[in-house]
Amino acid sequence: MSGGEGAPQSESLGPLLPCKPGVKYPNLRNWTKMSPETLGKIMDKARAKPHNVALRLDNYVTLDPDSEAAEEFLMSLHRAGVLPLTVTWRTAGRGLTAWLYRPPNGQEIKGIREDSNDLKLGIRTGKKQCCTIPPSTFKDRRYEWIVGPEHGVAELPPSALTRIVERLGRSQRQSRGKGNNKAEGLEPVAPIPPLKPEEPASTIPDGQRNNTLFRLGCGMRAWGHSRKTIEDNLSEINRAKCNPPLEPGEVAGIAKRAGRYPININLYTLKARREDVVQALERLGGRENGVRGRDLVNQLEADTGCCARTAWRAIKRAKAKGLIIRRKRRYKISKKLSPKVRGSIHEHFLP
Repeated sequence: MSGGEGAPQSESLGPLLPCKPGVKYPNLRNWTKMSPETLGKIMDKARAKPHNVALRLDNYVTLDPDSEAAEEFLMSLHRAGVLPLTVTWRTAGRGLTAWLYRPPNGQEIKGIREDSNDLKLGIRTGKKQCCTIPPSTFKDRRYEWIVGPEHGVAELPPSALTRIVERLGRSQRQSRGKGNNKAEGLEPVAPIPPLKPEEPASTIPDGQRNNTLFRLGCGMRAWGHSRKTIEDNLSEINRAKCNPPLEPGEVAGIAKRAGRYPININLYTLKARREDVVQALERLGGRENGVRGRDLVNQLEADTGCCARTAWRAIKRAKAKGLIIRRKRRYKISKKLSPKVRGSIHEHFLP
């Protein structure tokens, strides 16, 4: 199988479809009508030869970005706590991050094509849709897991789906205004109210508490969270969902075990924007007093999760656009910053 080492991880997902090596779509006729048992037998026979793997989206929803702007939009929702951690992988074509979820409350979701909106963000779901997953290859590049299937597929919150549909609907209406008649599948929706913390959707019963918290902790570690952050989040989940809650010492032990795992996410793929630089400067008091470059980079790394090299590039772009200035080796927010940008730096993490 193409990809070798990562092959066993995809077995927990299904039904799986075989594809020819280097091809992203199944080479089966009527694969949309085949039963999972039939597809399982076909996959067993296909293991003898190299092949790619596709996942039929019977009970899944994929958020498939086809542009850096779409990937950044999804990452901003994740940083804001709207999109929960779930199974994710890096695509081979453009190296973007795809997200896999369960439909919210089992409801049916209408798919959206990538080319139907300016953001180029697609939503795929249903038996007639599939997505290529690791360890497949395409154009000599490999699909790679960021958070593997062993961490479990999360449910897509209704609030996250509403925000995404609203954003794509706004993008489609703009496309229609430009004379693009390819947009289809979305109706205008009501304005989205401010995000509020959601009540726990379910409880974690006795007998599943340790495994569930450990799985969630490993997923947080895969995204690069520290042991302290993992412990704080697990403690909150323990109080809200576990019935009865575990002792604080047990939660700390689970966080400690999860913190020993390596970080799987490639930090060089996380972006920092010019507005991120302005917001970081404002947090450090960069309106009146100058801020050292190293301190600004550290703040950007904490805010966006990017690496130092990406942070320095964002600072350089912000300076070239006149958003910030550099005087005596210290950075300050430019006094010529437009009111529109000043008003947006507090809200750019949300759609």
